[in-house]
Amino acid sequence: VSEEVVRSARTSVLVGRELSGDANYRVLIALDGSGDSYEALERLGQFCDVHAFDLTLLHVIESASPDFEESVTEESSQEHQHVRAIRMRQADAILNHGLRLVEAWGSPCTPIVEEGDPALEITGHAEEGGYDLIVAGATGVSEKTHSMLGSVSQQLAWNAPCSVLIVRS
Repeated sequence: VSEEVVRSARTSVLVGRELSGDANYRVLIALDGSGDSYEALERLGQFCDVHAFDLTLLHVIESASPDFEESVTEESSQEHQHVRAIRMRQADAILNHGLRLVEAWGSPCTPIVEEGDPALEITGHAEEGGYDLIVAGATGVSEKTHSMLGSVSQQLAWNAPCSVLIVRS
């Protein structure tokens, strides 16, 4: 049901799950560089007392398919490394922009870059870190890529081990 609500809602959606019960809630904010992901971050600051949160900004660099990785030859390896370096610089820029937005709140925040499938990395990180809430934008930069597989926000609504706030512009 939650996946269908996330898919068809015209507004933001909070999929609520049990909290850990700690006094300081852990919030994982997924940033992909899209306007929706930054808006999700800003809305969190508007609607919540973020001083009570332990915030983490997470950017996932989508890794190439295993078939592509196997096809990388020595000749293309240098180009592959160059592309990877560019993607790391982009990830740093995305997280730095997020950190600037959070800086005004005066809340501690940890930036993290992971590589892999975004939905899997976000849910895995949330589970390992014992997060209470994942915040994400409804439409990311690679929404067309995910249209056949299902969007990251829909996968989060279905698979996340904690509450999920999907923010729609």
